[in-house]
This record gives sequence, structure tokens and C-alpha cells, in this order.
Amino acid sequence: MRPDGLARATWTAPRPINVFVIEHRDGLVLFDTGQDRASVTDPDYFPSGVTGAFYRRTAKADIAEDQTLTAGLTRLGYHASDVGAAIVSHLHQDHIGGLAELSGASIHVSQAEWDTMAEPRAELNGLMRNHIDLPGLTWTKVMPEPTTDRALEPFTVSRDLFGDGILVLIPTPGHTPGSGAEPEPGGVLLIEHWLPYADRDGQGWARWLPGHRSNVPREWPTEGERRRMHDGDELELFTRLGSLDPLAQQQILELRARLWHGGAIVREEVSWLSENLYFAQELLLMLVDAGFRNVSIEGPHTGRPATDKDATVIFVARRPWLGLLDPPHARARQPGSAVGVAPGVEHAALARPEGFEHPRPTVVIEGVAPLVEALLAA
Repeated sequence: MRPDGLARATWTAPRPINVFVIEHRDGLVLFDTGQDRASVTDPDYFPSGVTGAFYRRTAKADIAEDQTLTAGLTRLGYHASDVGAAIVSHLHQDHIGGLAELSGASIHVSQAEWDTMAEPRAELNGLMRNHIDLPGLTWTKVMPEPTTDRALEPFTVSRDLFGDGILVLIPTPGHTPGSGAEPEPGGVLLIEHWLPYADRDGQGWARWLPGHRSNVPREWPTEGERRRMHDGDELELFTRLGSLDPLAQQQILELRARLWHGGAIVREEVSWLSENLYFAQELLLMLVDAGFRNVSIEGPHTGRPATDKDATVIFVARRPWLGLLDPPHARARQPGSAVGVAPGVEHAALARPEGFEHPRPTVVIEGVAPLVEALLAA
């Protein structure tokens, strides 16, 4: 994945794409379904033209045969046919890749997220309907309802998936309008965040100062990055910084793509991506305001404290139990377990509040939402 989406030619270190298996008393439940290996092996998996260029420009995957959803379930002693329900946090490619294997399961997604597929430029926003709305799948569109459960504060709406208090879904819009999560007091939240100053030179930082943005938007490059496609046509890609607003801490990155056929340009499209730029202390304050405590900032997937040399940091935040007002053992919850089957990761680390033993482990989910990520407790 590219730290700023479009403008740089560098890639981050590999990141896992996680799927979680929940052993619920009513059957096996998945949280997200990973990325389809066909996205790596099938040259026609992604859209063509500018939209396809955007997908290839912003992320790439390496998925071996033993890293598919089926292979991961097999390692845990399960089959895809054992899955009774799957919760899809949102409909991007790295969360819907296993849907084709789940014809016997009920697929749960928020109604708000489902509705985004009907919006203009849905594919450019990461929603490929031909890989989502597949024949033979049983979809359940989830609508949140008002809740007074103090354990879910500051959230005021939720949806109890099975009506037993074990899997409670909440809306977490941000990364997409309909993103959803499953939070739990005492659990751990992880957020991976690229810092706004990462991979910037002195000129890039100078543009934050008044009077230093006269060259924004930048001129389009005279030549772009040109690649030959599987059908022999060539795709030429240009990127530039379209605007920067330091007060709003927002920038717009622009993408222009040209399709070449027989030595001539036959199509040209321009698209854009808006990015909010948050500093570490801002996210820290947001987490505390949302009710998280014991928030630490670590280096990128190292477990060590972050330093000023890190371009990427990991926020580790815990939601406190509500104490005597709502003791954990008094809650009507069933013991359960969850194991990650992420590509390249055969098990997930289980985390609990320090100094407290609780029969139900909580599992950290790594996601991509900019402000609030998914926390799953089984």
C-alpha cells in the first residue's frame, strides 16, 4: 500500500489482510472474508481504464495458494460450508474476497454500506459489485437501532446480531459511509496511521506555510508512468497534488490516466482523492474523547514505543470495563473464542485487560478506517 495513496512511488512494508473466525454457540461466524487470490492471478479481476489504474496504483497483494480463506479454515479444522454467518465490515476488495465460498452462510453488512454501491463512481471508491452481489449469496442488510447500553458509549445505536448480547454491531463511518465494527469494553483497538509529515521533503513542508502554495495545483508531468496491459494496450498514469488546505488539514490528489491503442490515445480520464491529515496527538485526543484509556503509540508492527524517526505508528487503545456498575461476569454473555486466519498469519494474538481474567478473550482486528477501527470480542 502506498502511504499517500497516489503521489509517491514507494510502497509500505507488507500488511496482513485479516479474517477472524468466531466460534459462536449457534455456529461458526466470520468477521470479514479477506481478499480473493484471483485479484493476483486474474488480469481481468479489476476494472479497466482509469478505475483499474487507481486500484493497481494504490495497493497490491501477494496471496499464495495456502493463504486463501478455504486454506485458512482448513488449518483450523473447518470448511467453508461450516460457516453459518459472515459479518462484512465494509465492501472493499480486501474484505469481500471470500464471499464466493460462502453460499451456505448468511452475509451481514450495514444497509448504509450496501447503498453505496448504487452511488456514482462506486467502482472508483473501491466497490466492485461484480465481486460482491454474487448469485447464490444470502444477504442481510443491517439497520442499527437505538441503544442505552452503557458499555457501548459513546455510541448510541447498535444491532445485536443474534439477540444474545454476544455479537453487537455498531456503525463506524469514516473509511466508508457504512463501515461497521463489533466493540467490547476491556478490549483492545489498533489503528495504523501514516503521519502527515512522512515521506515529505523540505519543499513539501514549505507548502504548509502561507505564501508557499503558488505552485499548487502543480503542473501535470509531461510524461506519466506507462504500463503495457494484458491485451497489448498501454495505460499511462499521471499524478499531481491538486490542492492543500493546512487549516482544514486536507489535501486533494489528482490522477489522470490515458489509454493508448496502436500508438494513439483513445481515452483519457481524470479522478481525484481527498485525504484528511491527522497528527499523532490529534488521534490520541480523539481516542481519549471516545472513551479509550491506556492509549500507547508504538512503532510500525514492532511492539516498541514510537520515535520521531517513525513514518508509520500504531495506536493501541483499551476500552475500560464499567466497574461495579456493570461487572464483566454479570453480563449475559457466553464464552467463545476467535482465531485469525489472515494470509500469512495462522493465529491471532489474544489480548485481555491487564490484571483481569475474563473467560472470553478479545481479539484485535486490524483494519483501514482512518479514525475508528474494528474491535471484535467473541
